Amino acid sequence: MQPATDDQIIRVKDRILYWPTLLAVFWSAVLINYVHGPGEPGIDSTPFLIIVGWLISAGIALMTSFVWIYQRAWRRLVSTMVLPLSVFILIHYSRG
Repeated sequence: MQPATDDQIIRVKDRILYWPTLLAVFWSAVLINYVHGPGEPGIDSTPFLIIVGWLISAGIALMTSFVWIYQRAWRRLVSTMVLPLSVFILIHYSRG
């Protein structure tokens, strides 16, 4: 087994990804709609599905971030980190 040379590594077009931002906006909108909807249920009674969906999306974004680091695709890395950071911000501000 030989180490890979630069000629064997596939070049990746380093561009900004939109799916992490769209998912972060989607999950934020769903959460805000639930929290500020009729009845004012509050952040503690948030349905399990919203939080789990957001965490799964953020986990997938984190896993793909390791690929972008390996391929030195910095724009993709930064644009992908929007999704996990949105979850971090939610957790940080929901504590008080």
